[in-house]
Amino acid sequence: MRVTQLLLAVTLGTAHAVELGQDEDGITVVTAATFDQAVASHPNLFVEFFAPWCGVCASFAPEYAIAEKKRKQAGIRGTLAKIDATTADAAELKKRFGIAGFPTLYHFVDGSVGEAAPSRPREAPLRPLTDPPRPTPPRARAPQGAC
Repeated sequence: MRVTQLLLAVTLGTAHAVELGQDEDGITVVTAATFDQAVASHPNLFVEFFAPWCGVCASFAPEYAIAEKKRKQAGIRGTLAKIDATTADAAELKKRFGIAGFPTLYHFVDGSVGEAAPSRPREAPLRPLTDPPRPTPPRARAPQGAC
């Protein structure tokens, strides 16, 4: 993590500092320990649940980085994030969101979750950030060809 960013999470009316990192492409890196606070502190958050050993995830990484670059260039308000869902700490999150394959993408709006499955990876994360739909209950499905 090259850049460290201090974010302000407001939980139950009390401000808590949440330190999240960013990778070299500017994607916010979330851990199981910071996940709930990240969702609470980002009203428009797009999260990739990935596995480091997954070939599809490795193929998707450059597309996600391009989406982050386009998001910044266009001035779109929102956050693209990722979490390694294979860590022991992430087991509860995998269960909570029914993660069965990688990558799995979710869009969080004002703390509520709805799934976002990429049809065109470069554009998939940007579409809900620019025109967020009301989230629906999660139905975790990994994209075709997922690990």
